[in-house]
Amino acid sequence: MPVEDRRLLGLQATLSRTWIPEGVNDEVDELRERHLFLLDAQERNSDALRAVRVRFEQEDISRADALRRQLGGERVRLPATTTESERERELEPLEAERSALLDALEAHVRLVLDTAAERGGAWLGVYEREARELEQLRDEARATLRMAEDRLAARFGEREWLRRTAGPPYSKFSDDQTRIIEPAQLAWDKIPDPRDGRTIGNGNWPTPPAPLPLADVQQMTAEQMAEWIERDGPGLRQMLIVAGDDPEIAGRLIEAECSDDERAPDTDIVNALRQIAERDEDEGDEDDGDA
Repeated sequence: MPVEDRRLLGLQATLSRTWIPEGVNDEVDELRERHLFLLDAQERNSDALRAVRVRFEQEDISRADALRRQLGGERVRLPATTTESERERELEPLEAERSALLDALEAHVRLVLDTAAERGGAWLGVYEREARELEQLRDEARATLRMAEDRLAARFGEREWLRRTAGPPYSKFSDDQTRIIEPAQLAWDKIPDPRDGRTIGNGNWPTPPAPLPLADVQQMTAEQMAEWIERDGPGLRQMLIVAGDDPEIAGRLIEAECSDDERAPDTDIVNALRQIAERDEDEGDEDDGDA
């Protein structure tokens, strides 16, 4: 076949190993295997032709270099080279094989295109039906997911309130684990609704910040402790958690609670903390009596 008739091979896609996809169906897979076989054979032939031509070229370069050296007065022997007739005999079968492979590849490309034109519509129909079935399954899965998300969100408030109010660490406190619990974390109307970001109940308060570790509050200076009380407004429960059984911390909390000139101290908090702070004095009196 003349080279000018090989228009299809001028399309780079037809010479690519990925032109025919794998797994369309058995018939297309067979066409793909034949296409890959011809491409591999053509590559081997091209490599063989290239190797022979490079060898002849190297022979010519070596002979030309030796001639120049002779003309320069050097006594060198001319290297042996393959004669033109020998070269033609060596190249002829490889070039014939190349032409036959191109003919076979061109014919196969036409077969692939003709088969796709004749059978492709039916094959595509199978894929379209499968795609519709998969799209239906996808839509059903999305609907199921939306229903599950709605049901989870509908019961989120009750579950979150129980988790915040009854679960650890609120039911068990220790110096190294207990964290300050803000009132908004226990209040029903401060729980965020996952569906729209607003809070459950009548309030629309922002989600409270993460509570501070006990040790952080206990190590605050008097000024820092006063700022914490003014900023976060910890209630009686949180104050008692911070104070624990330490009269010194309780005394510092009382001072911080009473340090704001613009706000009256919470008497319930002060009285409860005073009971802790006075324990040290009571224990001291008991020790004096025992002595």
